[in-house]
Amino acid sequence: GRAPPVLTVLLAHRSPSERQKIKATYRTVFGEDLAGEVQKILMVNQEDELCKLLYLWVLDPSERDAIMARDAVENGGATDYRVLVEIFTRRKQNQLFFTNQAYLARFKKNLEQDMVTEPSHPYQRLLVALATSHKSHHDELSRHK
Repeated sequence: GRAPPVLTVLLAHRSPSERQKIKATYRTVFGEDLAGEVQKILMVNQEDELCKLLYLWVLDPSERDAIMARDAVENGGATDYRVLVEIFTRRKQNQLFFTNQAYLARFKKNLEQDMVTEPSHPYQRLLVALATSHKSHHDELSRHK
């Protein structure tokens, strides 16, 4: 089994906003979540890299980042810091807030805690500081409302 070719063609040449519109239209027409349907296909085809990409493509960006961060932290005992650096240096504060919320909802753990439990690494302190910086920024915004 492989990822359905029609799904690949439909999603491969679309922007993230177009994929989100496709996802919304799918829910309206079929009453089901496209990400959930792609996840079912992925469960049957766990080794299919294209299927994994399709699944990541149909997720909300914060959910995708949460999954990528989890995979980076649980990379067979060797944290993939490149992925974490990418997430924490290229996202805006509000995006990091939603990524942390998605991580907590999906994995029932805090991303910062998972990063701290890893063996010490030169990037670790910096990444934990970046991961937690959204909290003070979010609190500051709340006080100004």
